[in-house]
Amino acid sequence: MASHRLPVVIVPGFCSTRLEVAHSDVCPSWKGRKVWLGLSSIGFSAMHGKGTFDNEEALSLKNKWLRHLVLADPESESSGVRLRPVEGLEGVKYLDPDSFMGLAAEASYVFAPVIKALADVGYVEGVDLIAATFDWRFAPSVLEKRDGYFSSLIDSIETLNESNGPNRQRGVVLLAHSMGNKVVSYFLEFAKQRRGQAWLDRHVHTWIAAGAPHLGAAQALRSTIFGDKFGLDAFVTNSEAIAFGRSLSACPWLFPIGSQAESCCFQLRRGLFQKIREVMKFALLLDSAQEDIYIYIYLLSCFV
Repeated sequence: MASHRLPVVIVPGFCSTRLEVAHSDVCPSWKGRKVWLGLSSIGFSAMHGKGTFDNEEALSLKNKWLRHLVLADPESESSGVRLRPVEGLEGVKYLDPDSFMGLAAEASYVFAPVIKALADVGYVEGVDLIAATFDWRFAPSVLEKRDGYFSSLIDSIETLNESNGPNRQRGVVLLAHSMGNKVVSYFLEFAKQRRGQAWLDRHVHTWIAAGAPHLGAAQALRSTIFGDKFGLDAFVTNSEAIAFGRSLSACPWLFPIGSQAESCCFQLRRGLFQKIREVMKFALLLDSAQEDIYIYIYLLSCFV
């Protein structure tokens, strides 16, 4: 059975990769700590509703946390700060696995249930399962310019594809969620320009698009105009939410687009195309995140 499995590359969505501090002049002791969404790891303990705190020290801590996350401009982080995505499956299992000594980790799950389900049928990280984590704050061109993200993804897919014995040259499965599908769409065009269609035919077998915002997402526009607290209402004020949302160069990437996008937009398998309207019909079947998990596994089983 293992010899027939296709390698899987998980591409997470917006806010779905943990971010850690690689360098900080603002708070040097935070180096190596998770700031998205590791609130407990950086010492939050005196939070109350509406963004109020017990003392000025706690308020200062929150301000430092925000300074680490807010971008200075579309291509740059705040002065003296450098964050990097947590690599591998650990970066996409849970956003805050250490919260309350791990007791509240389940509340911050992202791909953990999917990864467990894949592990249960024999998938092994680094062998036939990887996660292509990225800094979701930046637009795709910046990801390539700053981190070489899409070039590295090409290399990772080649390595994964070529090291899977009987499955060599069958290609990998790109399993993407939410904005991760925008990343995949950009990647396919990037790889086609760099390596050609023949490379895609050889190295990409299937693209599973879950919760894909092919026509954009109204919430991205709302977040840019009015701000978005990303579920952190307990301690992020309205003005802070606006500053945060407007600083992210990835947000415009998710703005709703017009009917011109209703042409064929991606290739599920060689020679088979799926139109936007059909994707939207399929999306109506996804009533909950739990159902998404079973659909992921079902679709994977169709391609082995």
